[in-house]
Amino acid sequence: DIRKAREKYQGEELAKELARIKLRMDNTEVLTSDIIINLLLSYRDIQDYDAMVKLVETLEMLPTCDLADQHNIKFHYAFALNRRNSTGDREKALQIMLQVLQSCDHPGPDMFCLCGRIYKDIFLDSDCKDDTSRDSAIEWYRKGFELQSSLYSGINLAVLLIVAGQQFETSLELRKIGVRLNSLLGRKGSLEKMKNYWDVGQFFSVSMLANDVGKAVQAAERLFKLKPPVWYLRSLVQNLLLIRRFKKPIIEHSPRQERLNFWLDIIFEATNEVTNGLRFPL
Repeated sequence: DIRKAREKYQGEELAKELARIKLRMDNTEVLTSDIIINLLLSYRDIQDYDAMVKLVETLEMLPTCDLADQHNIKFHYAFALNRRNSTGDREKALQIMLQVLQSCDHPGPDMFCLCGRIYKDIFLDSDCKDDTSRDSAIEWYRKGFELQSSLYSGINLAVLLIVAGQQFETSLELRKIGVRLNSLLGRKGSLEKMKNYWDVGQFFSVSMLANDVGKAVQAAERLFKLKPPVWYLRSLVQNLLLIRRFKKPIIEHSPRQERLNFWLDIIFEATNEVTNGLRFPL
């Protein structure tokens, strides 16, 4: 039922359907890891992080249920705490993930990257002044990227290295990351054929890192056509703002640059209400 609901509904309709499904889950004997994970993913789809947190905390209180002890459920719990960001949530999320990593024989790159994300968010909350959290974020994203290279871990690692003062012209590590990112992007096929806004957003981020104005414009136009949700644009804008604030600029006055500024204006404006002070002038 949960899978069908995720396929059929979105937004408020999905939230209502999930509430109906949850009412039928009183019998703890029928609860399985698969059911809980699907419910957590469904709440994540509608950005109801509070519901994710409360679901896991309800499981923790059930005397005959040990589902909340499973690493994959703890991972989603920590993810939700970090996104909810109530008082003490990020510290608790970090504590949970560090405990999971200590007890997990073969941690996946996603676990390392979540630690990186938590430290990155703490750094952003400090208006980019907490260098210790920034360096911890770099360390965790680097571990994830070294374990299994991905566009997600590589882009975040590259952005944070730039924030820390490195530049592609002088950093061997950044150049190696850039080569790997281009290789990973190449596997996705041409930009015109990309149907997933996540892939296009990563193409956009890599183009911005490489100062490739032409490709960045094409990616922005493609992204606009795919109509990504605002929550995704928020995440994208965080990195774009960091790139523009800390990357050594290339001064170019051209129609292409004007088009890129136009698209950046549109993307930034779409998330204007939620950038929480991390708002820099173009």
